[in-house]
Amino acid sequence: MKMNSSKITPSMATPSPADRPNSPVIDFHVHMLDEHVFKASTNKTVFTGYGATPAAAPRPGALELLQRMMKPETEIEDMDARGIDVSVVTSSTVLQGTSWAEPQTDLDLCRRCNDTTAGWVAKYPKRFAGSSTLPPRWIVPRMMAPSSCSEWSGGWRRLP
Repeated sequence: MKMNSSKITPSMATPSPADRPNSPVIDFHVHMLDEHVFKASTNKTVFTGYGATPAAAPRPGALELLQRMMKPETEIEDMDARGIDVSVVTSSTVLQGTSWAEPQTDLDLCRRCNDTTAGWVAKYPKRFAGSSTLPPRWIVPRMMAPSSCSEWSGGWRRLP
């Protein structure tokens, strides 16, 4: 089959979930963006060489992709087109990394990303499982306190 477009159509996808009820397809590598964190991180991440090649705006064609990464509904459209039942979603730290920030800002931005991820999971619990983003400059001093990570999750969810 020749694919000359990046758009996946349903006819190109794997069988629908109804056609394989005992074999869920799980994508363990899905990224989301939080608009506020993305804006705060612009030109401060690996994506722009940590500001070495600043981007005033996304390159042509990238804006739609970035906007799609901010909406769980568009991710579900992509999942359906590809025959994916569940996606494990987390923040795209390449595009909205927070390691540039002071510890408290890092913590606040990561918490916002995690809240966004949790919102996706709460809204679509049968389609998303969440993975937390930990703030490196905040978490390292707390590594010896196992209970300190419990605040990051509203509860872990078992995959089907």
